[in-house]
Amino acid sequence: MTPLVGDVDDGAGRGATFRSVRAGVALSAARTTAAQEAR
Repeated sequence: MTPLVGDVDDGAGRGATFRSVRAGVALSAARTTAAQEAR
């Protein structure tokens, strides 16, 4: 995956936010996959 511009952790700021966003996206993808496999 291509690193985002804010991926460099500048303390308590953007780095943590981008990690949270990626975690949310990964969780969404996992849910979608699970829903498809459940059919």
